Amino acid sequence: MDEHRFQEALALRDAGDLQAARDILLDLTQADGTSAAAFAVLGGIYWTLKDLDRAIPCFEEAIGLAPKAPVASLGLFHCLWEQGRINLAIAEMKRFMAVSDSSDYRMIISEMMNKWVNRSSLDDIDGQTGFPPGAYLTQTLGVYYRRL
Repeated sequence: MDEHRFQEALALRDAGDLQAARDILLDLTQADGTSAAAFAVLGGIYWTLKDLDRAIPCFEEAIGLAPKAPVASLGLFHCLWEQGRINLAIAEMKRFMAVSDSSDYRMIISEMMNKWVNRSSLDDIDGQTGFPPGAYLTQTLGVYYRRL
């Protein structure tokens, strides 16, 4: 990957010129699809632009190249969550926590357990009518919650 152009894209992103940064990152990822960082930054730009359908594949590419990259994993988690794809977001969290650790994920898990463990249904987070959230979260995230 052309490190000079990557740094240029980062500078443009930081200056708020997201379209120019995106264009450079698109060129870089198409020319050399081996940079997890380029895909993660591109995903972050799409996420900022609220283009989740383009952000998700970028984060997935980054994760494929660097499975322990917390920024890419968290980006994918948040994009899926914002799309209402809660089960997939939680699956990504579990995948990451199985291979690495993240204080951000530990905080999210703690907040989820504290917020939903005493609710009577998950209707407001995943449309799973009648599914007890305490059981769902304990079964799904309990092992990670106990590690907190």
